[in-house]
Amino acid sequence: MEMRASVVRRIVDSGEPHAVALLGEVPGFGVDSAVAAAARSALAADPRVQTLLDQLETWPPRPSSGGFDQKDAHWKLSVLADFGLNRSDARVAAVAERILKATGTDGTFLHGGFVHTRTYDTRGYVCVTHVVSEALARFGYGDESPVRGAARAALAAVRLDGGWRPSRQLAIGTKGEAEPSCPFGTQNVLRALVALRNSGVPDLDEAIVHAANNLLVAWQRRSEPYRPVGFGIGSTFMKLAYPFVGYALLKAVDALSAVPEVRMDERLLEMLYAVLAKRDADGMLRAETIAAVWNGWDFGQKKMPSPWITAVAYRAAARMDVPL
Repeated sequence: MEMRASVVRRIVDSGEPHAVALLGEVPGFGVDSAVAAAARSALAADPRVQTLLDQLETWPPRPSSGGFDQKDAHWKLSVLADFGLNRSDARVAAVAERILKATGTDGTFLHGGFVHTRTYDTRGYVCVTHVVSEALARFGYGDESPVRGAARAALAAVRLDGGWRPSRQLAIGTKGEAEPSCPFGTQNVLRALVALRNSGVPDLDEAIVHAANNLLVAWQRRSEPYRPVGFGIGSTFMKLAYPFVGYALLKAVDALSAVPEVRMDERLLEMLYAVLAKRDADGMLRAETIAAVWNGWDFGQKKMPSPWITAVAYRAAARMDVPL
């Protein structure tokens, strides 16, 4: 408990409003409500946030050449949602309205797509489009018809093992139905469905639990030559990183700890302890892999501990009732 209190003080004193605001939402962490409110106000006025919003002026954005380019607009959108911005901010509402009008023929959101799909102009790419669905839900648009439609589209595309892959040729009822799902896409869709859990769309609870188990099975089999769709659990997976772009440990812990049904699962506890084992002597965590586009943020450099990454990990531990 002493270490936790020391870490909370370090984060509050860091001057990073996104991290302080996040800790202010964690019950029992002792962040004064006035301090948390001041952090939220500072975050809204942060010029770095304004820059992200300015970069979302056009939607859908230009197509991407791959799934993990941190310059892509949907990842910036996800960061704003993670920071807790919502539709009460007129700038966020303006971005959301643009996105709500850009719906694909399959009910998902057009996000710019991948060039290699050749279908970005008409169909969302399931592994990425639900990054957009999640952000909209967390902005406060979970009850909007297009967002609920995206949730139904995700449910319609779920596979036998509880996960997702973008190819319709691998759907239930096809010859490829028993092939493993894509862990990267399943992480992204799970996060969206958790955000949409209270939207009133039926059958979300069951899909969330099955998707969570799909990811936990991948962890359980990490020592095997098991690499569904090329995604294995090795040194790259284990590196702490934010934003939650790739297939990664902290991203999985954050997503799975938000699913009450699996919070006591031994596999998830192992994952959380793997994160916490990376703490320094002061109880802080730092980014282990970074992208230049985020170098103005604490999680965009390796030299110093990251208040944000630390806060995300401590929130997960709090959700799981793991002592710190």
